[in-house]
Amino acid sequence: MLQPFEPFREKYIDRLLELNKPYLVSQTYTRSGNKDQEKVDLLLTDYDTLGEASDHLGKLKSDMFAAVIDLGKSGHRELMHRMLSTDSSFNFYWAIIKSARELEKQLNTRYKSNLRRYLDNCTNWRFSRGTTVEARVEVVYGELVVILTQGSRTMQVKFEDIEKS
Repeated sequence: MLQPFEPFREKYIDRLLELNKPYLVSQTYTRSGNKDQEKVDLLLTDYDTLGEASDHLGKLKSDMFAAVIDLGKSGHRELMHRMLSTDSSFNFYWAIIKSARELEKQLNTRYKSNLRRYLDNCTNWRFSRGTTVEARVEVVYGELVVILTQGSRTMQVKFEDIEKS
């Protein structure tokens, strides 16, 4: 299972405040690959407006760990510092990709047959010899999404759907 996101570190709190991105949305994260049953893995996505963070939160209705964290509030910052300590019950990941180019390279090599199966089984796209499909990755509401483009056709697919193909 591919785990593309960076671990979230305490030092990022001040950096996010400097960048005027004080809102974090937390959600359960299942792609970490951690075997540590004692800790809950959470994914944090940063936003510069409360409206954007609230939109994301609205997509997470059934997630018991879904919340908007406002780093501009001292109580929220203190809570994050406690939750990031080594004796905490949580592992945090940040919904940023260190190198989109490297991830796309992996996608186009390691998951090439999955991409082909997905396109054959789940779309009506048909290809002639030499046809190429461009694949790029984005993060949408904490979800890794693949944007597939072939000629004038474009579609957005959850990475996990391609991974399962």
